[in-house]
Amino acid sequence: MTLITQYGLEMDDGIFKYNLCGMGKIGPDGFFTDVNPSLCQLLGARRSTLLKQPAKAIVSAYDAERFERLLRVTKPRRQP
Repeated sequence: MTLITQYGLEMDDGIFKYNLCGMGKIGPDGFFTDVNPSLCQLLGARRSTLLKQPAKAIVSAYDAERFERLLRVTKPRRQP
């Protein structure tokens, strides 16, 4: 699965939607803002369900700390 943050890579909608890899876009609050059909199929979940939960809900305990660090690094910094 590839996670793309809202402030990271901008991706062509077709590449995101039709990619065979499960992909999700995550907002600064850590919740999914979009998921592609492959991720829904991989997880056996509906898109509407995934969009209501934080992305960390699908991250294994083994990767949880690394995932949290990644979210902190990619959050936009406030301008003075």
